[in-house]
Amino acid sequence: MIQKPYGYDTAPIYGTGDLERVTPGGHICQIRGVKVEPDPRSGERIMKVAFDLAPQDAQAGIYQRIFGARQQSAGVDAQWPAVYRQNLDGKGTPYFKGFITSLEKSNVGYAWNWDETTLNGKLFGGVFRIEEFRGTDGNVHETVRISAVRSIDTVLDAAVPDPKRLSDNGASAAAYAPDQSAAAQEQLPFSSKGW
Repeated sequence: MIQKPYGYDTAPIYGTGDLERVTPGGHICQIRGVKVEPDPRSGERIMKVAFDLAPQDAQAGIYQRIFGARQQSAGVDAQWPAVYRQNLDGKGTPYFKGFITSLEKSNVGYAWNWDETTLNGKLFGGVFRIEEFRGTDGNVHETVRISAVRSIDTVLDAAVPDPKRLSDNGASAAAYAPDQSAAAQEQLPFSSKGW
């Protein structure tokens, strides 16, 4: 007979596959923190935007709840689960300008002044879609990520994007996503130590 572990009755439940997940489609997002760092592959600057779903969204605070669960299992090594990455340079510049325009339209009176710290607390619209990825276990898994950014006045009417599926060899079968956000989010840079 197994002896019941200490704290079993009050322990959270993990590993059942029924974790809360963002529904695909449009959501109102709120910025929690911003970092600009060089991309280790290209050397171009990447803006990393940690966000949660805003209080006025139907799934408000979902990423804070997910992060709390991660902290209970991983402690100080837990990473923030929602990071939008935007390339600032080269081919990414027009998409960065689109991101900033969406922020200005979504936050009355806000004007971008090239200081990324002024983005904390600002709202933007995110259009989310299902994406497949190959996990470290070799199996195909699904996640939900931002595929496009919009202003908050148009995002809730956005069509739900088709899922981004993997081809048989594990590479993405979907067309190139011009906003560069979804494919770039595979490594979440924010740990609980830094936020």
